Amino acid sequence: MFFGTYYHSLDSKGRLVIPSRFREQVKDHLYVMNGYNGTLEIYLPTDFDALVKKTSSLSYNHKDERDFIRLRLASVIETELDDHGRIALPVKILARLDIKKSVAVIGVNDHFEVWNQEKWDEYSQDISQRMDTIAEGLPEDNRHE
Repeated sequence: MFFGTYYHSLDSKGRLVIPSRFREQVKDHLYVMNGYNGTLEIYLPTDFDALVKKTSSLSYNHKDERDFIRLRLASVIETELDDHGRIALPVKILARLDIKKSVAVIGVNDHFEVWNQEKWDEYSQDISQRMDTIAEGLPEDNRHE
């Protein structure tokens, strides 16, 4: 399980040092893909396999589902940690997503995300102000009150 927020800097080659708490869970390689809100999502192999399995339940005959499958899976890259606990993120993808040198790495249960730090700070501040309202709209079993 991944949780927490960590602030890091990418080097000039787009390499990210994985937070040490997250590195403890990485055995061999990781899968990186486009996420939501202009993020990159990073998965362990078992969680990535589960995600692909869910995706395979979508119908390729329906345009929205086909578009979703294409864009999600076309963005996937497989990467490994180097000796310094870093992964290389494609500079072209980072530029397209406006992910710059300063990033926030956040744990999201079965994966972690890489955000442009400024965008994460804005997003988290906005959501924090609405957290009570959001919690009220969730089923009671998911509120963890």
